[in-house]
Amino acid sequence: MGSSRQAAAGVLGLFRDFDTLGVRETFRRLGLDTVLDGGVAEAFAALTDVICGEGGPIDEAIARDAWAETVGQLGDLGIDNLETFDAAQKQGYFATFLGNTIVGRLLQDIAIRGFKVAPTAGDFRAIERELRDYIAAATRDQILSLTPPSFADLTNRDLGRLVDQIYETAWSLLETYGDEEAAA
Repeated sequence: MGSSRQAAAGVLGLFRDFDTLGVRETFRRLGLDTVLDGGVAEAFAALTDVICGEGGPIDEAIARDAWAETVGQLGDLGIDNLETFDAAQKQGYFATFLGNTIVGRLLQDIAIRGFKVAPTAGDFRAIERELRDYIAAATRDQILSLTPPSFADLTNRDLGRLVDQIYETAWSLLETYGDEEAAA
């Protein structure tokens, strides 16, 4: 989860810069100030390489996919204006992004570990959707409960421990879900 952890630290740094420098100045320093006129989704999409790197290994692909998925959830998070992007919205975005990286990692672990969940592709897609919803909701709640309201209070070392703790909790939830499905 190295790339995902680095991406999460990048989000933390970005939000700190938003708070200290302002949104426009942060985008200007990144050479992305022109994207602010295109709307929130375009602005966040333009940050993909800044937050997730240029792509490559599977870990980076997980982070990039999670970022894109979170950008697609901006409306659900009530984020429609970066000038009024408040602390609760930042925490919600951060939690959703971290949750999405954990879901991506869990799906990768399922593939690597050979976690058998369905005999047909159609069954697998249905179970994958159910798992994604279940794990995303559980991890998001866990992230929100562990993440301090102010990002200034969260160090990069704390962030690493937080990500590891949340991932282990999410994996435990998945194992419990698998045990319940096997017993049914």
